[in-house]
Amino acid sequence: MHESVLMYVATHMRESDGPAYMRLVRVLALGVDSGELRAGTPLPSQRQLAQHLGLHFTTVTRAYAEAKRRGLIAAQPGRGTTVSTDYQTALVQDAQSPRPEIDLASVWPPALRIPFDLATALVALGGENGVALFSERAYRRDPSAIAPAVQWLQPRFAGTLLNRVATAAGARAALMALMRLEVGTSGVLLAEEMAWPTIRVLAAMFDIRVEPVAMDAHGIVPSALEDAMLRTGAKALYCVPNAQNPSNATMPLERRQAIADIAERQGLRIFEDDVYGELLEQPVPPIASLAPRQTYYIASLSKCLSPSLRVAYVVSPSVQQSRALDDLLRTTMLSPSPIVGALAIQALRDKSAFRHIARVRAEGRMRAAIAAEILREFRNLITVGPLSIWLRLPAVWTPAAFVDALAQRGVGILAGDAFAVGEGVSSNAVRIATGSARNQAELRTALQCVADLLGAPP
Repeated sequence: MHESVLMYVATHMRESDGPAYMRLVRVLALGVDSGELRAGTPLPSQRQLAQHLGLHFTTVTRAYAEAKRRGLIAAQPGRGTTVSTDYQTALVQDAQSPRPEIDLASVWPPALRIPFDLATALVALGGENGVALFSERAYRRDPSAIAPAVQWLQPRFAGTLLNRVATAAGARAALMALMRLEVGTSGVLLAEEMAWPTIRVLAAMFDIRVEPVAMDAHGIVPSALEDAMLRTGAKALYCVPNAQNPSNATMPLERRQAIADIAERQGLRIFEDDVYGELLEQPVPPIASLAPRQTYYIASLSKCLSPSLRVAYVVSPSVQQSRALDDLLRTTMLSPSPIVGALAIQALRDKSAFRHIARVRAEGRMRAAIAAEILREFRNLITVGPLSIWLRLPAVWTPAAFVDALAQRGVGILAGDAFAVGEGVSSNAVRIATGSARNQAELRTALQCVADLLGAPP
C-alpha cells in the first residue's frame, strides 16, 4: 500500500509549486478530495517519505503536522499515520488558506518579450524544413545540426568540442542520464550541502544516496570534498559553481582549480551544472576546462532564455562518453523533441538567443539593484544572484515562521530547509526568486514586505 501512496505523492509533487511542505499538504488534500487516497489508507512514515521524495526529514514532519491540523490525516495507535476518516473540514480550511499573490518561490528568468521573439524564430523554420520537423519521430544525431551550440560553448574550452556535445531535454534530463550512466543504481552522489531540491528527487529514482559536502562563502570546501569521498566512497559530484542554488555563491578560479585537482588525482567524476553562468557579469572558467577528462559540463537555456525552452547541451570528457550519453538520452526519450531542439538551434544560429540572454542579464542586474536598495539595512544578511536572493535570517526568525508570515502578506518564497542535503544539514535562511516577479514594480512590492518583516520581528 505504501508503494502506491509514494508513487501518487511523488508524481503530484512535481506538478505543484511553492514551499515543499505546502506542496505535500496540497497533494494530500488533492488525493483525499479525488478519492485516490481513501479514508483509513496507511501513509508512509515521515522518514520513508522524506527519503523517497529527497526532502529533509523536518520538511515532511512539518507537512504532516499541518495536514493533521487540517484534519487530512490522523495518527492511529498501532497503525501509524492514516488518511483521516473525518476530513470534510480540511478542504474548507485549505480553500481559506492564503495563497501568495506574488510567487517568488521558484526561480525563472524574467518574462520579457522573449516568448514572442522565439515564435518568430519558429516561423523562420518554415518551408520544407519546417514540415519535416513535424514528421520526425526523434531528435537526429547529426553533429552539423548542433554546430551553433558547439560554437556557443567552444570559447569556454581549450580543447575541441567536436563530437563531444550531446543534446538533452533540459538539465534535469541530462542529470537523469548521467546518474544512470556514471553513478548507477544504489550508488552514492556527492552534492553541495545546500542544493537544488530536485537533485534528490532524481537520485531517488535510481536509489542513489545523495551525501552533502560542506560549503563556505565561495562554494564547496576542497578538504570537505576529500573527506566526503573518503567517508562515503563516492566517485561522482554534482555541483553548481556559478551562482549556486540557493546560496548564490560563485567559486573563484583558485577554488575551481583545487576541485579540479582533486577530481584528476582521485578519479572523481563531476557533473557541472552551469545553468546560471550566462547571466554572470564576469564569467569564470568552468571546472570542465580545468579537469576536462573528469567533468561533464551542462549548459541549458531554461534559466537564461526561456523556461519553455527545455534544451541542454552536455559536453562529455571524450567522444566515446558523449556517444554513450547520446545513446542513453535517445533510448530513454530524454532528448528534446525535434521541433524544440531545432528552435533552440535556430535562436543560436540567427544570434537572437544572445540578444535575449543579454536582455535577461540586464534585467537581472536591475532587479539586483532594486534588492540592494530596498534591503540596504540588511545588506549583511543577503547574497544577491542573477535571479534570486539568499537571505540569512536573524535569530528571532525561523525559516518556516518567516515564510508563513510573508505568505500572510501575499508573497511566496522558499524556506532554506528545502535545499538541505542529508540529515543534520540546516540553514536559517530563505530564498527569494527575484526573476519570477512579473515586473519590477511587483518585485518592489514583494521586497518591501520582506524589509518590513525584517524590521519588525515577531
